[in-house]
Amino acid sequence: MGVIAFLVVPWWRFRLDPSLEQIQWIPFVSPPIGLRDIVLNAMVYLPLGYWHVKQAVRPSLWHAGIFGLAWSLGTELTQVFDPGRFPSATDVTCNTLGALLGALWARRRTPPAGRG
Repeated sequence: MGVIAFLVVPWWRFRLDPSLEQIQWIPFVSPPIGLRDIVLNAMVYLPLGYWHVKQAVRPSLWHAGIFGLAWSLGTELTQVFDPGRFPSATDVTCNTLGALLGALWARRRTPPAGRG
């Protein structure tokens, strides 16, 4: 989570006046869209979903997805305070998908209860 916050939150260019007009509301339609960005966003959140399942008492894909969605919304929201950034629904979607993929990966690597 710290790595994601370091990479996404505008720590050095934070301004108190939000740039709400820069929000890209429609996933995979509003620019800028690039395959590289889509893949990188998913890859950055993959460890978050993996970690969530491995640390949870009762691992759930839904919980991992909601956790990834909430973390992504929070970090994307900070980008409205940086005039050079474009908060994007595409990023939120890809981040959430990455967390879900990480959770699936963790579930596949976890033996069923009672088998050791």
